[in-house]
Amino acid sequence: MVTLAELARTINDAVDTDCIAEPFLDKLTDSLVFYAKDVDTYANRLNNRFTLFLDANDDSLVGFEIKGFSHLVRFMTEFDVFVTNSTVRLDHSVVLAMRPDDFSTARPDRDGAIESIKLLLRRANLNGRRVNTESLLLCEAR
Repeated sequence: MVTLAELARTINDAVDTDCIAEPFLDKLTDSLVFYAKDVDTYANRLNNRFTLFLDANDDSLVGFEIKGFSHLVRFMTEFDVFVTNSTVRLDHSVVLAMRPDDFSTARPDRDGAIESIKLLLRRANLNGRRVNTESLLLCEAR
């Protein structure tokens, strides 16, 4: 019989610490969630769709969440905004999701967030990756 400690050691040995971060579409909440690394975080909400996840130790960007992702992609498809061969670029989706709820309200943190997100997408090799508008699955960049 295996002890709990032995089981925990086996699981820890099997975990790949060099895993590649990938966005995850949570169909239950209709949210696209992306974490680049596993650290303690806190949330900074930019608008009613877009939330940044920041490292609790140094405030660096660790990830983000886009709420209502399927609605955003449907909007892009219906109005043929950034749609190519039944896909949309992930970074274009991010840009649309970050648009302000109220254009008259200045958000000085938004420009810094945009730069941080561009860098995060580049580092995670997600820049130019595409989302299939039907399945909402992430495709390779073309």
